[in-house]
Amino acid sequence: MDFLTFFHSLEEDLEEVQKDRWINVTYKNLKLKCSINTLSEGIAPGTRNSRDPIHLFKMLFSPEICSFLADSFTNSIPTSPDARQSRFEPFSAVEIYQFIGSLLQVAVEPPPTLKAGIRSSKSLGMSKNRWETIRRGISYNPSKLFTLLNDNFKKHWKPGGVGSLDETIWPWKGKHPRTVFIERKPNPSGFKVLTLCFQSTRTSHPYCYHFVPDILESLSVANILHEFHQVLPSPTRPPITADSWFGNLGWLESSPNHFTTFAMKKKTCSHLFRVITHNLKPNEFRVFTNGKVVVSVFHSEAIMRRGW
Repeated sequence: MDFLTFFHSLEEDLEEVQKDRWINVTYKNLKLKCSINTLSEGIAPGTRNSRDPIHLFKMLFSPEICSFLADSFTNSIPTSPDARQSRFEPFSAVEIYQFIGSLLQVAVEPPPTLKAGIRSSKSLGMSKNRWETIRRGISYNPSKLFTLLNDNFKKHWKPGGVGSLDETIWPWKGKHPRTVFIERKPNPSGFKVLTLCFQSTRTSHPYCYHFVPDILESLSVANILHEFHQVLPSPTRPPITADSWFGNLGWLESSPNHFTTFAMKKKTCSHLFRVITHNLKPNEFRVFTNGKVVVSVFHSEAIMRRGW
């Protein structure tokens, strides 16, 4: 492309940028109305043991969830006219706790073999055959489980700080029609879930606050963003950050009450991208605004290649 053609193209971009009322505010002092709360806290019932890790686990992984899993596992056992099958006893919520406890015990202190791990379950009061029956018969409705988990997180956590919204893979090696395989992910096989996380004063890692299982074609980015903002406590909803998959400029402009920061792709607003990056030198940045949204770009190899 020769210089005159490039200049003419940039002139058209400038007209579009001015039409959309974008102005350069790189060296101006912007006052953004966003109050970042302190980090998230667990909502304690008031007892002195309420902040114990085991107690918090039981609050989040409630008896309702264990009863749901127990019923699901029981119904997954195939019926048979065999006499031994007729004596099968349904699983209980207590057994689900014991089963999960054995898995956590194995995670903390990995046994040398699977048999050793099964033997460790006996210390929790579960027989080897019963443990194996649960392990082989795990089956449940993930949508129902996510609903129960979401409800529990809303009951027992008060979100604070800045939330992180991203697409994640929840590991699952069993057979299910909604599992996917994405090679580039740390856990390539499992359920595809949109996850909103917050940092907590009680945990060293971010904790999950709300999940949307699977990304359905009928569910637009705008609807997804609206759902995640609606579950946050009002009137002071914590701010959220997300990657370019969620970078919806139109949604940002139409949602001035939601303080959200996105990465954006070039094609999101190509004429603005060409103007804001024109003659931008390495390690320099620019900031533009149209009165509704603030857009910034920093010159780095990755950003100039993929987006801002």
